[in-house]
Amino acid sequence: MSYSQMILLTSAEPMDLGQIVEHLAGEFATQAEIVIHASTTADGSTFLELQKGDWSIAVSYESGDIVAEESQEIARLYAEFRPDRDEIAACRQRIDVVTTADPEMEHFNDFVLLLERLEKLPGAVLFDPENETFN
Repeated sequence: MSYSQMILLTSAEPMDLGQIVEHLAGEFATQAEIVIHASTTADGSTFLELQKGDWSIAVSYESGDIVAEESQEIARLYAEFRPDRDEIAACRQRIDVVTTADPEMEHFNDFVLLLERLEKLPGAVLFDPENETFN
């Protein structure tokens, strides 16, 4: 089992990967077993990788038209009764979090701690794309 989460950043305040690194550094700086570094995909996109032994979390930041289109769809399909539906529909930036497999759920708490920290970002709305639910 692996974990994934989408954090929609509904605040108009622009964000970038560097700010996300700073935001997370305070949480994980005291945990020597977790290594944080930037990595690059084959297409040149940069993402943040948190590693704990052989398990890792990839944190990527996206913005622009594609995020806006997908946010509108998420709001239309899944946020019908949410008071922040309009903010979700207008969202133009997000963070995607994906982990490697964790069959024994040894790292579930690490994943939850990361989400709790990211949830503190301005305008953060957590959406589980796998289960199509808001958290």
